[in-house]
Amino acid sequence: GPVKPPAWFAKAYGVEAAHVDELSEVLEKLGAKELLLLKGDPNRDSGLQLPEPSFPGKEKFTVSTQGSQILWDEINECRAVKDEEEVKLLQWVNDVSSSAHVETMRRMRGGQREHLAEATFKYQAALRGCFRVGYNCICGSGRRNAILHYGHAAEPNSEKAAPDSLRLLDMGAEYHGYTADVTCTFPVSGRFSDPQKVVYEAVWDAVQAVERRLRPGVSYKDMHR
Repeated sequence: GPVKPPAWFAKAYGVEAAHVDELSEVLEKLGAKELLLLKGDPNRDSGLQLPEPSFPGKEKFTVSTQGSQILWDEINECRAVKDEEEVKLLQWVNDVSSSAHVETMRRMRGGQREHLAEATFKYQAALRGCFRVGYNCICGSGRRNAILHYGHAAEPNSEKAAPDSLRLLDMGAEYHGYTADVTCTFPVSGRFSDPQKVVYEAVWDAVQAVERRLRPGVSYKDMHR
């Protein structure tokens, strides 16, 4: 499609100005000598690190490593606190995700390939206005439910779901950078076996115990103990 001008990005993101090719010249006119770039610690989950931002003429300036780390930490802290409109948006994205999960569960059958759950969820979320997901869909079944982050390229949601197995679906719709993270576990047959019911109810009891204790001032880490 057509390339949008910098003025479009300035308006869309609510900033005073946006610069692309002329960024180096703008910084020189402002008298900038040292830059702070958005770069910091690797992702604690994947171990991957965000590439250092680059632009033509960057070599004319020095980059403050310490200052960039401080900027990284401050931006992360700002992102952790949501205003009222952001909370409403997150609620909507979670509502979309929950509805898509329900429709996905209704369509699952024994003998289906696991990835049909992923395809169904994405379709149902897109129908409701969310055309992307926030992370790789995890659509295990049976023993594969115990594989952490199952569903990535090396474990691609490709096996058949046995009729008597449990499905574990971890999928979240995303909208403009705001994502849900919803995990559901259910029996493919529609009815839990006795051992499956024992495990499911134990986990559900733990979830409810955490929710009863959550309130402002409670440490998130304490809820994992």
